[in-house]
Amino acid sequence: MLALTSETAIQTGPLQVVAMLGSWPEIGRSKTRLAAAIGGAGANQVYRRLLRHCADAARRACSLPNRKPLFFVDPPERVKVMQEWLGGDQVVLPQDGGDPGRRMRAAADRAFDLGAQAVVIMGSDCPRLTPERIERAFEALASQKVVIGPAHDGGFYLLGLTERIPALFRPMQWHSDRVVERTRTRCRRLGIEPAELETLHAVDGVEDLTDEVLERIGLTRAELAQEPVI
Repeated sequence: MLALTSETAIQTGPLQVVAMLGSWPEIGRSKTRLAAAIGGAGANQVYRRLLRHCADAARRACSLPNRKPLFFVDPPERVKVMQEWLGGDQVVLPQDGGDPGRRMRAAADRAFDLGAQAVVIMGSDCPRLTPERIERAFEALASQKVVIGPAHDGGFYLLGLTERIPALFRPMQWHSDRVVERTRTRCRRLGIEPAELETLHAVDGVEDLTDEVLERIGLTRAELAQEPVI
């Protein structure tokens, strides 16, 4: 079994895990739709700041001794460099291959294998995802089996579970605008009424780069065309 930290054995309550999925930021791979509008270097700068913002939110949400962050990176060979970039003693693991459903299921399974009683899976492109919203997800999981954080594009920025539910991760068109709708339907077919958080915008295209978003991720418009230094 993977050891998280020395604190793992000194729990003050049931283990809760925040599992963040992200990609190592590289020009040509990061935010390809955005890159078509502002160039690969600018898009990579945006994603790099988004990744840092979301990782910081995950870590800050894990201030309780019984709550731990796990970071799952793609591609697998970037685990070590991601761990160095995030700093500290963060647990960084390789993402499983396959579609987003398979990746999320594998992350949830890893958390449950560690003994988690609740896991919140999050992505790395939602600038309005805060520790407080992650906390609300765990609060919802105190009484519900599933919590969903819908995104404006029909996907979701967060999915929380209190048990393994493989049916939620079966193949579907994961990049369509009906992901949340289909996830709700899958829940209800299983007799589960999911809790829901507020709908938030993720960053996909140039239209999502508002002044507020840039301020949240600590990026100025003048920096967008600069080559990222990692």
